[in-house]
Amino acid sequence: MKNKGKINVKNSLTVFVKKDCDYIRRIKTPENTRLTRIKIMKNKLKQISVLGLIFFAAAFCLLIQTGAVSGQTAKPQTSSTPISKPADKKPAPVKDDYSSADLEYLLKLAKENKELNENRKAAKELYDKKNYQGAIKILTKLIESNFLDIIDLESRAKCYLKVEDYKNALTDINASMLYSDKGSAQQLTVRGDIYRKQKDFSKAMADYDQAVKIDPKFADVYDSRGYLYALQGLYDAALADCNNAVKLNPKSSTAFAHRGYVYAKKYRIAEAAIDFRTAVELDPRNFIAAYNLKAVYSDDEEDEDGQVLSDEEYYEKKSKVFYI
Repeated sequence: MKNKGKINVKNSLTVFVKKDCDYIRRIKTPENTRLTRIKIMKNKLKQISVLGLIFFAAAFCLLIQTGAVSGQTAKPQTSSTPISKPADKKPAPVKDDYSSADLEYLLKLAKENKELNENRKAAKELYDKKNYQGAIKILTKLIESNFLDIIDLESRAKCYLKVEDYKNALTDINASMLYSDKGSAQQLTVRGDIYRKQKDFSKAMADYDQAVKIDPKFADVYDSRGYLYALQGLYDAALADCNNAVKLNPKSSTAFAHRGYVYAKKYRIAEAAIDFRTAVELDPRNFIAAYNLKAVYSDDEEDEDGQVLSDEEYYEKKSKVFYI
């Protein structure tokens, strides 16, 4: 019993140490570690929630100040000092880049262009009045001063055709076609007319056909091709082309005169008379149409011996007195 009431320091230290180790060991168990992490995450979530509420409150206050919540636009803050309005600036005057020499040149061009148009108009008026030589003189001056203008060459070619100067007419129309691969429908028609006058029917027909392909609505080419068909005795084809010419250009005296001739050759004298009369009304200077109209009403019902002609003989004799 000597040791009763005495504390064994060694044993007490050992117990303390053991208890302390047990405490440490108990804290480091997996179960306690997971619980500790959950507590830490909850604390962080609380912090995040508080921060979110603060951010939402700040944003709401900002929306109220800008008027987005109430639907009214916020009035801009005006300063006490008035803002001076900028002075209206007058547009700077446009500088005239043209020198006196340039202006003089432009005026000269305008004057020349005006004279050019006036001369062309005068040449056309002479052509319409059948004064072809006068038109040729004006067009020749224009061609010499305008370096072989296509329009003037084509117009002069038509004048040469009317005065039966086929060589110069062909030269002019070919020169006007140098700047294009195939030529226009009008140029091809004029050249076809020249070939027709020269009795070169194959070349004339080739030009007419090409012109129809280029411009199927060009009335003059149907009139010219119908004329050529009539000369060859192909009256059905001629009538079809003449009908197209009259349809596309109902003011063409020549088209009506040509169709009247075709009607006469087909023994349709009444219809021929209507077309000849229409041609004369459109152009009183269409002397061929006037002659044919007179021939319609001439008394040809008897032959030279005074015998009355049959209908077939009458129409055959009648058809021979018309000209195209």
